[in-house]
Amino acid sequence: ETETIPVSMGWHPYFTLQVPIDDLLLNLPVNEFLELGDRNIPSGSYLPFNQFKSLEEIGTTQLDHGFPVTSCTSDSDRAATILSESDSGQQLLIWQETGPTKYNYLQVYTPPDRNSIAIEPMSSAPDSFNNKIGLIELPGGQSTNLSWGITTS
Repeated sequence: ETETIPVSMGWHPYFTLQVPIDDLLLNLPVNEFLELGDRNIPSGSYLPFNQFKSLEEIGTTQLDHGFPVTSCTSDSDRAATILSESDSGQQLLIWQETGPTKYNYLQVYTPPDRNSIAIEPMSSAPDSFNNKIGLIELPGGQSTNLSWGITTS
């Protein structure tokens, strides 16, 4: 008998385009976010999220949200987050592979200093070893490959 192993993978990069994030534009591939319960742990419920469906100024929006990723680009099973600075035209496209055993969650965090933004591809929700939200249960002898990346322009 082979057992399964729980797998959860996430990256926590912070991005800056050399201006305060209040002046940046953001587009997220999400429609809802994970509601947080006690101790900021996901409750298992989802709430609608209607911001940043197209490039929209971050302004004073504060984010510390976990999202299930809901939309992919047309050329593959990838979801894309776009961070853009309109004056210089600088743009980052942070893509993540989606689908079974892939990066199907996204954590976005705006730190208090507002000089950067964390855009974090994740394979599961925070605390997934306990709440099982998105947790990959990999059968013995099996493997998975997950990928994400950044494109600049």
